[in-house]
Amino acid sequence: MDANTSRVGLSVVNPEGVKVVVEFDFSNSASLDPRLRHAYGEYNNVRIGRYWSNCNSWVGNTANVDFDGVPGTAGAQDRTEQITYMSGPFSVSLENAIDYGGVVGVAPVLTLQPDGTQQLEPTPGQDRGTVASSPALTAKFEDSQGGFSYAAAVMAKQTAYDTGSADDSAIGFAGFLAGKIAITDMISIQGAINYADGANAYVYRAGSNFAGADAATTTEQNTSMYINYMWSPVDKVSMGVQFENLETESQGGADGDANRLMYVAQYSF
Repeated sequence: MDANTSRVGLSVVNPEGVKVVVEFDFSNSASLDPRLRHAYGEYNNVRIGRYWSNCNSWVGNTANVDFDGVPGTAGAQDRTEQITYMSGPFSVSLENAIDYGGVVGVAPVLTLQPDGTQQLEPTPGQDRGTVASSPALTAKFEDSQGGFSYAAAVMAKQTAYDTGSADDSAIGFAGFLAGKIAITDMISIQGAINYADGANAYVYRAGSNFAGADAATTTEQNTSMYINYMWSPVDKVSMGVQFENLETESQGGADGDANRLMYVAQYSF
């Protein structure tokens, strides 16, 4: 039980139309240190700063109590520094690439530190060396027609590494299609299809947790099934309860599963 996902932010718009947003939460592993979520400015359809990756969409998502979300949601479910141009339903960006740990042969592991935080460190017996990536170039189209909402995006970047004894570089790319059809006011069908080559961070929760290292992952399949009930007892207060079953299978055949019972209460102001 915790309140780490609480967040606080400030949004300001001046008379000339310049918008500035700064937002923090406290979801920093076991630490309660503030974590920067958003810090950006917008003017004349240009956004500069830290915001959700442009290779991302909420269109195909199903309401979920789990703060971290479920496998297979559209694109990179993470924030990054970027320059984005927006024109109606179309947007393009140049942004810091998301990689969750480098490339094959030099991928680090997530290690628990004495202070309770988690940190990426070289895999035992391996030298991570220097891992570099070009900025990611993305393009997205997101729109709706009546009861049908849809989104599509693509991303490309170059990743390189140099351990001193070996070096290589490759182009990684990713894309997704997402959609939602409202059948009635209470029933809808939604989903997303993702694909990546050398950019596993853009297929959400495709690795041991959030994503695998670029061009390498030992995870064969992650599956999540859940049922929830969410309601708003009074204005600006939301609550939800959820039961979730999770399963994972590695390429070597090993597997595991877990069940979660979650409850959330949220007040927005």
